[in-house]
Amino acid sequence: ELCRGDEYSVMYTVTIPKLGYCRTSSERATRPGTDCRRLWPKCFNSKDMVNRGIQNGTLHIQVKFDRLVRKHHRWTPTLAFNREKLKMLRAERQVDVTFVVGQPHDQTRIRANSALVLLGAPGLQAIIDLAPVSSDGRRRVALPMVDPEDFRDMLRFVYADDTSFLADKTSQTDMLDQLSVAVAFGCWKLKVLLEIKLATNHLHVNSCVDLLLFADEHSCSILKEECIKVVEKNMTEVW
Repeated sequence: ELCRGDEYSVMYTVTIPKLGYCRTSSERATRPGTDCRRLWPKCFNSKDMVNRGIQNGTLHIQVKFDRLVRKHHRWTPTLAFNREKLKMLRAERQVDVTFVVGQPHDQTRIRANSALVLLGAPGLQAIIDLAPVSSDGRRRVALPMVDPEDFRDMLRFVYADDTSFLADKTSQTDMLDQLSVAVAFGCWKLKVLLEIKLATNHLHVNSCVDLLLFADEHSCSILKEECIKVVEKNMTEVW
């Protein structure tokens, strides 16, 4: 029986027979009763699902859980102050800015306190300052090219140093997506953490060139240095 509030490590396979679509997730952390959209594969377009996936008036989706393990040491903020800030984010208390994140067909509105956000992600300063003020008195910031899940993860980290979205088996693709968001908005503490995680968990001979190109493009000096070391040690295999 699942316990509400406890954290679980989840891996699953999603199949939509009509579309011939099948994807196995990386390991993710979640809690019963929370928004399950963060577990849905990012690459799947909900509009395509409606337009092409329905057969005889019914949309068939098969979900197989390959792994569902309760974590005995779930993450909690080390300080009571951090716990309170995380509650603020969840309850949308003391908010003065609304982030409209994602493409029009799948937008998510995330309300936050701009002062707290800018402490950890100062790259958002100019975007917030130039954003129009809506009828509720809050600034409305549109971020259509950002994935809502990645942006929410960054906010949780900014508010309370929450790293629960970084499971041991978080995929390279997911980490690179999160790193791109951290770089874009100047969340340098999260950027450094993700660079170290990528170098530790995903850097090897087959990935070093791709990661090196990414690191160079996004000014990730830690990851770039580690990639160069791997390339130098395996020059014949890489080239």
